[in-house]
Amino acid sequence: MVKGLGDADTTTAVNTAIALAVLLSVAGLFFTMLCRTIALFRR
Repeated sequence: MVKGLGDADTTTAVNTAIALAVLLSVAGLFFTMLCRTIALFRR
């Protein structure tokens, strides 16, 4: 799955991928809420 990490085992690679995916989804949700709030107040 993730071969660029050197000698890291599969569990570490999967956990890293899951943590990164959760972080990106939370950041995306935050920016979506921010943009919608800004759009609401600019009317």
